[in-house]
Amino acid sequence: MRRRLQSFRLAGTCCQTLDASVAPSLIAGPAWNRSYGGMLSAWIRIRYPWVVHGSIAASAPVLQFTGLTGPKAYNNIITNTFGNASASCPKDVFAAWDLIKALSVEDMNKIFTPCTPLTNADQYMQIFNWLSGAIACTSALIVRDASAATLTWPFLMGCVAADMTMADYPYPTRFLGPLPGWPVNVACKFFEDNDPVSAMRMLGNLFFNYTGQAGQCFDLSKVGPATLHGLGG
Repeated sequence: MRRRLQSFRLAGTCCQTLDASVAPSLIAGPAWNRSYGGMLSAWIRIRYPWVVHGSIAASAPVLQFTGLTGPKAYNNIITNTFGNASASCPKDVFAAWDLIKALSVEDMNKIFTPCTPLTNADQYMQIFNWLSGAIACTSALIVRDASAATLTWPFLMGCVAADMTMADYPYPTRFLGPLPGWPVNVACKFFEDNDPVSAMRMLGNLFFNYTGQAGQCFDLSKVGPATLHGLGG
């Protein structure tokens, strides 16, 4: 949050130094960005309209603030994304958590192949956080009843923005790591053809190892896309 406030102040300072008569000639065109950068792009256009001719803000939650947007709106969008791929997918993903939690430590190591083996079953949260990082809190935020949006304990898990749900394009992408087209559809198909625990392992492999880039084991400490590591992701 401090970094974001600093970047917003810096952007404001830069905009204030540009005179309205010369700014458009220096920045000839719209501002483009996504996510938090998209929010900055939109706000700069509103606050300093003389700096850019327009602003295109992709995937920018400019209204996602207390009092403006319901706190569960994002959760429901993610749940609906998986539900659109397969009506049973959100329920299957949610059910997998209890099954993973009930595994022995030996089975956890065998199924999820961590590079640093877990030493006791109480470390299952490392697997939970790793998987939730793969799907942008999708499993952590999937709710039992999307209409009621009743959150359960997995919501407390750490998770990252973007990831599989936000990279759910109809064509292959690489900006968050290599993924096939419609990755959520691919992930939900795993649950149709496999038991829930195996499907979750395959889901993690899809996001972190689609082209074999992770090797033979998974670093469970690397939560979220590799392209964001070192950038606060």
